[in-house]
Amino acid sequence: MKTHIAQNTSILRLSLKTLKTYCTILNGILMRFGIAPIQWNWYWDWTVKETLIAEKLGFSFIWILEHHGREDMYYPSPLIALASLASVTKSVELGSCVLILPLYHPVHVAEDSAMVDVISGGRLILGVGLGYVKEEYNLFQTPMKDRGKRMTESLILIRKLWTEPVVNFKGTFFDVRNFSLQPKPLRKPHPPIWVGGWSDQALKRAAELGDAWFIGPVGAFSDVKNSYLKYVNALKKLDKKLERLPLVREIYVAERSDEAYEKAVKYIGGMYFKDYVSWGHPLVEGAKSFEDIAKDRFIIGSPDDCISQIERFSRELKITDMIFRVHYPGMSLDEGLNVIRLIAEKIKPYFEELKS
Repeated sequence: MKTHIAQNTSILRLSLKTLKTYCTILNGILMRFGIAPIQWNWYWDWTVKETLIAEKLGFSFIWILEHHGREDMYYPSPLIALASLASVTKSVELGSCVLILPLYHPVHVAEDSAMVDVISGGRLILGVGLGYVKEEYNLFQTPMKDRGKRMTESLILIRKLWTEPVVNFKGTFFDVRNFSLQPKPLRKPHPPIWVGGWSDQALKRAAELGDAWFIGPVGAFSDVKNSYLKYVNALKKLDKKLERLPLVREIYVAERSDEAYEKAVKYIGGMYFKDYVSWGHPLVEGAKSFEDIAKDRFIIGSPDDCISQIERFSRELKITDMIFRVHYPGMSLDEGLNVIRLIAEKIKPYFEELKS
């Protein structure tokens, strides 16, 4: 029987750094928690504040997203942002969620991400995805039809650049001759590469070339489960085992369920219709109401409500890492910090007790 960790137990007398590593075994795999802090415009000081408080409260990850030309919700340069956060944090892992890899030359990504890993002392996770916004591909004069093949070549080349003394590589898009990347990443054999995507080909690519399939926030439970089964099958064909399965979710938690739902409609709903629905994301295309997109997709409610919703993913899938976007356009700093604290104090401890 599950019991909440009481405040007077020895667990909460441990240092916060120790508590951060005290994880739950779910289906035999350790579960960790992370956040994507505020990422708008000139609010960098808020990003830093939420990051430092999350680290202090024992979260394992901080994640920075990528889109271009957006006034709110996204920074355009995740690796630059992560390098800055690396200089003010000590223990949290730092990840891109996700870097739109086909828009870049892979040598630049390999070099910049290696530098983030060096600056952070070996705390980088490189999360990558294809992207789906046509205007962004037009902006960088990159044919969208080539994105899958560019992604595959880039993943192969980045791993080579990180791990091989001298690289010679000739592909359809990239040609590297007699090049030695310096400095190499600190983490050995290399920083983890988490690969996003929903198509069958993307799932096969994640199994073959990634260290985990990175499940984005837009998929509903049924989308996640169907793709999870395909991903596991792809791993089996490669004689690989599932080691980590990270899941990104939108969350709004408040002391009362009705308050959380009201705020989620205002903040998360507003963002989804402005961004994902208007961009034509295939998993929410055609949605007309908040209920259309919220059901089986977002984590909303009181702490107990949120625990139940998270448990569904942990029970039916081998989710190892929960990543929450916690701050949406229109929210104040105090509102964002309150969501972070409620997760840390009333949700995360429930999952941080060891299960027999």
